[in-house]
Amino acid sequence: MMTLRYPPVLQVFARAALSRIEGRELDSRTRSFMTSSGAARLVHSPLAMLNNPVTDLESFLDVGHTAPDDRIAIERIGHLLQSKLRAATVIITATASERRVLSVSGRSWQGDPHVAWRAAGAAVGVPVDSSVEPSQAAEPIRYSNEVIGAVAARWTAGAAIDSARAPSMLRIASLALAAHVRCLLDQSMMPTAKPS
Repeated sequence: MMTLRYPPVLQVFARAALSRIEGRELDSRTRSFMTSSGAARLVHSPLAMLNNPVTDLESFLDVGHTAPDDRIAIERIGHLLQSKLRAATVIITATASERRVLSVSGRSWQGDPHVAWRAAGAAVGVPVDSSVEPSQAAEPIRYSNEVIGAVAARWTAGAAIDSARAPSMLRIASLALAAHVRCLLDQSMMPTAKPS
């Protein structure tokens, strides 16, 4: 009877999967192979690496709902988005009555955020264009079928960008930002009460 001999990488992958299923630590042979070959990603579940948009939306909503006010909610969602995208800068703008910047997370945004204005003006997302440095992308923020702003991200030159994930994350963040941006706009339009 002939015994099949599998390649070492496949053997390690199988042992790592069995360890996860059985809830036990990796054996020393598997750990030493991973250390010597640099195949550390083999121990992670491939399902854990899949993006789950519902989980991402929940994380943005949780950050927004636990904030003491809408301005802080917008700032915190911007910081979380910057972290998830590994962007140099995330900017959140409003465009309802006049164009204005509500929040900047990360490095300062040099110049006007044209990509944000473009997304809000056209009411469509602007995907990552890796041929332009610094790379940037944007998504309009909609509330009740009206575009009220945009969220945009910019990466440093040469940064590795997941061009499929970035527009999705921007869209998810725009959903979580919509109510907070609307509240800020409504507050700014309210007339101030004159003392009597």
